[in-house]
Amino acid sequence: MHQIPEDNAKRRLVEPDQLSAVADYMLSNGYALDDIPVQLARYYYVDLDLLNDILYRGAMPLSLPARSAAGLQQVA
Repeated sequence: MHQIPEDNAKRRLVEPDQLSAVADYMLSNGYALDDIPVQLARYYYVDLDLLNDILYRGAMPLSLPARSAAGLQQVA
């Protein structure tokens, strides 16, 4: 008899390119950064460390704005 695959089986989502594409898609559709891992873990086996690295690397600015030493001394 032919066996039907289980409907509850999760697929793996562990490749950086896949995670990056899914994260970009979800961010463009209004999901918050903290909601993306939760939503993906419901339907996929997700490499959470890699996903968090991708999400927060994209959320952080690549370079900090240049500030003068005098401006920093005023704060201190």
